[in-house]
Amino acid sequence: MLTIVKVALRHHQVNAALEQSTRAISNFLGPSPFLSLSDACKFGSIALLEWIWDASCTRAVDRTPGWSLTNFLRSDPHYHNWQFAKSLEAAASRGDVRMMEWIFAHFSGCEAPEAVAERAKENGYLRVLCCLMAHRSPPRGQSGDPFGQGEGTVRIRTTNLLSAAAIKKATENGQLVEYLSAGLPLEKYARGVAIKHALRLGDFHFAQQLLPSGGCLLDYAAGCPRVEMIEWMLDCGYLRRDEELAASTLPELARTGRLDLAQQVVLLHSPLRHASRNWSTLWVRALYEAGTCGHILMLQWLAEHHEGTEALGELSKETSTRDLFSVAAERGHVETMDYLYNLGFACDFDNAMVAAVEGGQASSVKWLLSNHTYGVKSIKTMRVIDRGAEHGHLEVLKMFNELSSYECADAKRRRVGVSDSWWTIVVDPMYFAAKGGHLEVLKWFQVNRMQKCDTDTMDTAAMYGHLEVVKWLHLNRSEGCTRDAMNAHGHLEVVQWLYLNYSESTACSFAMYDAAAFGHLQIVKWLYENCPSPFSRKAIDRAVRSGHLRVASWLQQRFPEYRVGDDLESHKELVSVGGSWNSANALEVLLWLHSRDDYELRPWFLKALRDRLSDRWNDPDLMVHITNWLDEHYPDSP
Repeated sequence: MLTIVKVALRHHQVNAALEQSTRAISNFLGPSPFLSLSDACKFGSIALLEWIWDASCTRAVDRTPGWSLTNFLRSDPHYHNWQFAKSLEAAASRGDVRMMEWIFAHFSGCEAPEAVAERAKENGYLRVLCCLMAHRSPPRGQSGDPFGQGEGTVRIRTTNLLSAAAIKKATENGQLVEYLSAGLPLEKYARGVAIKHALRLGDFHFAQQLLPSGGCLLDYAAGCPRVEMIEWMLDCGYLRRDEELAASTLPELARTGRLDLAQQVVLLHSPLRHASRNWSTLWVRALYEAGTCGHILMLQWLAEHHEGTEALGELSKETSTRDLFSVAAERGHVETMDYLYNLGFACDFDNAMVAAVEGGQASSVKWLLSNHTYGVKSIKTMRVIDRGAEHGHLEVLKMFNELSSYECADAKRRRVGVSDSWWTIVVDPMYFAAKGGHLEVLKWFQVNRMQKCDTDTMDTAAMYGHLEVVKWLHLNRSEGCTRDAMNAHGHLEVVQWLYLNYSESTACSFAMYDAAAFGHLQIVKWLYENCPSPFSRKAIDRAVRSGHLRVASWLQQRFPEYRVGDDLESHKELVSVGGSWNSANALEVLLWLHSRDDYELRPWFLKALRDRLSDRWNDPDLMVHITNWLDEHYPDSP
């Protein structure tokens, strides 16, 4: 419908009055006045961008009454420049080259920072990166328009945006196929990266397609962890000729449990050269992979080989990765745990217990309880009951509850002396179960382990949106909740239920403040209709301080007599420099405040803002645009 109206108005546009009519109808039928062009880009509709663009005035004197971002998109140069960068970033993040070309064509003379390419690099959008390079700004000091049409440009320092990481991601998600299908070139280095990564992914067909004329896949196989490639290199004699390449295959063979291939590879170069650090380093990695993946036969062979003793010692001192014993406990590899324990490997029993509980591995927990005596200090530090409750691992909790029934397997096995000590040293398992939304755990506690419970339990369940937990606590516990429960962080159904069951005069006001501060407009509307409060008007300031202009504007229409910032204490500013200035729409907040008749940006605030901007924190490009805007509108500010 919007497009039909737009075309009709264009067809009959014969005077300036109709141009004003176009914008008026746009404001009524079109997108929200708070929808920026950069946010509109996320919908993927160029027609929507055209609508917003055509509804935007090009001069300050032509701005329509009332608030709308279309009043500033094309008439305020600082906002115009900033929206160019943000819109380009949004389109690039979507991989939408067509939209990018639209943006470049419409923002004449604007320049965006190289940072707009970051998300495209992460996603492997190669065509996007090529588009950005094609619109690269000319070197500093060089005059002339490289496009001849005054299009926008991107300030890029690097000579090539097609990084190895981008090539790899494009190989994974099919973007490289799309890139090549468009007839775009792939340099030798990038092609090599793509072939190697395709081999690592096991996509041998695509790797073969990428091969240059006369090339062989085995020339790119070094470092490829696929067992299929290792077998191929073994059969073709590559691993016999290259000892370092042979050693590099060991971790992957250990990870996949291919003991047969590992023995063949090692045999090719036995006896191993003691001077070779390559074998030693990779042996450590192989031990770790075998242990964490639960391949007990592989682990035994690696550990009992003459390289194994030194490798185990190095592994026990390793700090760059999680300790092997704890990972085995987390994954339930009890055989691995038992083998390492009997081998005399340095075992961190406390960390292992925490890992086993959080991983929900009852078998690992049982083994640890049978093989190690935990002191009261360790029990207090580990908080395993609380952790088990938070992660919802009911079987683990049951095991601790039945701890006294465990019997030792033999005289060497040890056990905890006082089984109930695990339960006497807890923080608040009911709270943690409620936080995780684990209703079955709460029910089990109620029947089997009567734990303390207070108002924080229902408060946290409400905060995380666990309505069924809130209802159960209401029916089965007497503690109730506080007014903080209604500050439900966007969970409208929780607010509605609490209002019906826990009516408190001040709770609605606090809920309104919270909803406004977090930009939850639907909750704000519901609270306004169902539990009106004279204090609700103060939520306007909360919304502004957090950068949620849509919420602030909606509330002010309901409280037209309220002057923005009236209820603030004298030493506080409406807009916190450390508050809304962390948000992406900081410049829009400034424009909104500046356009109002009932609010004045005071010198104290302007000075604080300039001081913070001088650090170029958070978003340097945005800070530059805000600084330039301040220089134009408040040149005399301190």
